[in-house]
Amino acid sequence: MTLYFRIFHPIKKKGWNLTFSEKLSNYSLAIAFCLGTALYFIEDKWNIKIPYYFSWILLTAFFGHILSFIIRLKEHENVNGFFEGNIRFESEYIETDNTRFFYKDISNLKVSVGDYYGKPTGNYKYGPSYTNGLSNFISFTLDDEYKEFYFEINTEYYVEYFYGNLVNIICQEKIKYNRNYLDFIPSSHRDNTQFRKFITKLLKEKKIGCTEGLLIMGYSSDEEAKEMRAKYCS
Repeated sequence: MTLYFRIFHPIKKKGWNLTFSEKLSNYSLAIAFCLGTALYFIEDKWNIKIPYYFSWILLTAFFGHILSFIIRLKEHENVNGFFEGNIRFESEYIETDNTRFFYKDISNLKVSVGDYYGKPTGNYKYGPSYTNGLSNFISFTLDDEYKEFYFEINTEYYVEYFYGNLVNIICQEKIKYNRNYLDFIPSSHRDNTQFRKFITKLLKEKKIGCTEGLLIMGYSSDEEAKEMRAKYCS
């Protein structure tokens, strides 16, 4: 299966382009703080009677802050950039706008994939609750030229499928082996036959140490570790 995504070009940092709930919360708190401080000094310190409608402004500001908590529950992060071009992940190469980058020719691969549209942001008290799936990133070097791409993923399924393809590319050595590439594979994709066979191959070729290899494959007890050491490291 070909993986096909839109390329995203970031422009602004997230903190520089606030969502509606963030603006509402910030402005409401600023108004409440400034007005509350002013009322305190004017009325309590200087004994000047303040018209009652200032209290309503203060109450409205607090209500705006509370409303921001409700709005954020359905809110997505802002799209701080634009879409242009597409990126395709094939079995032998990456393609962008009719340019192909074969895995066998690239080096210094870096991967950060795990974001998808609707993924919870982990913001439990402030800010948007969901992402737009735009933080996925891949970079590499080809012919001494650095390439990097951010791309959009719409569903969690494609994140899983992406890493399934990555396992195939690394374990079938379609890309030249680099120890760092193993770290890109999440634990959810390490407990399969292909990955374990590849680690076994690396152990036999002395490209990784026994302890490191067992830690990469993972084990649940000391007893299992002993069995794996006898099986893979003898």
